[in-house]
Amino acid sequence: MAFRKPNRELSVTEILSFSFGLYIAKFDVMLVPFLFINVFNTFATDFLWRLTPVFELPQNITEEFFLQFFDYLAAIFPLIVVIIVVNWVITTIANGIVVKLSSEALEGKTVSVKIGLDSVLSSLLTLLVASLIVSILTVFGLFFFVIPGIVVATMFSLTVQVVMIERLGMLASLYRSRKLVANRWLKVLTILSTFMLLMVIANIIGQAIGSSVTSFNTTMALIIESVVSSLVQPIQPISLTLLYYSLRTREKPSEQLLPPQLLIPRRKQPYPYSQLPPYFQPKFCYKCGVRLPPDAVFCPQCGIRVRTE
Repeated sequence: MAFRKPNRELSVTEILSFSFGLYIAKFDVMLVPFLFINVFNTFATDFLWRLTPVFELPQNITEEFFLQFFDYLAAIFPLIVVIIVVNWVITTIANGIVVKLSSEALEGKTVSVKIGLDSVLSSLLTLLVASLIVSILTVFGLFFFVIPGIVVATMFSLTVQVVMIERLGMLASLYRSRKLVANRWLKVLTILSTFMLLMVIANIIGQAIGSSVTSFNTTMALIIESVVSSLVQPIQPISLTLLYYSLRTREKPSEQLLPPQLLIPRRKQPYPYSQLPPYFQPKFCYKCGVRLPPDAVFCPQCGIRVRTE
């Protein structure tokens, strides 16, 4: 099946249907980034949690209990921070890779994980900073008022697509995402909600399968859950990339951002005359009218100066 960029704005149903088709057609390359990072994240998280000390609750709550509890929090806090940072970085990388792969497929180019990884690494700092800002604003919005968090998540949902495809900076990508999503909030929110529903279903299935082997091997149960989640996660960046191209069809050609072009300095055309005379040499004296020699500075008859150097 041939895939290409849409030439009109697609409906939610068309975007989801097209996304599933692209995912199935490129299943081998689309799955690899999320499968790798999820399995890696499972092993890394399991390893870090094994380093945490065991905290036992005493029968009686005393002052010593609070001291031990705060010591325990101080011990595990750095580990929690490391787990969150590692998960954030590798998830951002996986999202960027799948966005690049989806874009390459829609552009009719060769699709490979190496191309996606190279593209992500070249824009990794911008991706991390932009995703960090969006995550912080979303969490604060959800924590305080809920609705602002949903608005922020919807408004900046295409930031990764803008960074990877248009190669814009952090602030420019946020502004560009907000501009593309304008007046299409419901469509974007529907796609995001559909993905969240699929993730919930995948987690339930993964936990159900993993719980059957928990008694034998806890790590294996976590790996099973991560593999099941990996099967669903590529759908979000694929569908949002298709949404990005769909929303761009609303823009006029003059409004679409073109990739930066290399400016080559143009060589100036030579003056029609190879050399300009450094001074003006009159042929006749402007006072007495006598003919002047070619190298005359003063008129030989009246003595007036006729050449200015």
